[in-house]
Amino acid sequence: MARNKPKGWVKRNVTFLQPPATSCMAAVSWRVCVEYWQQWDKSGDKKAGEYQCNVAAELNINDEAKAHYVGRKADLRPLRKMRKELDAFEDACVQALVEAEEYHAKSKEST
Repeated sequence: MARNKPKGWVKRNVTFLQPPATSCMAAVSWRVCVEYWQQWDKSGDKKAGEYQCNVAAELNINDEAKAHYVGRKADLRPLRKMRKELDAFEDACVQALVEAEEYHAKSKEST
């Protein structure tokens, strides 16, 4: 019996760490994706109803953000903003991995 293809999802964000008026282009971007594809058997045919779950995660911190200089307390604001984005990235990764593990556990139980 063939199952319907599970629906994947994508979460992403791009944040500039300081307002553009400061001419600082420091940015953090991230993307987390959960996708499903159908498995193939050795003869090259698709296995009916069997899907594999894949998690892809990507984090980009540009060079200006990596080399951000902190000379006074106000300069910490961009770093706090970066920490907030890193936390959001981590949460999305954890959610994706938990979903993939639960999907694979269910698929092993049903076979």
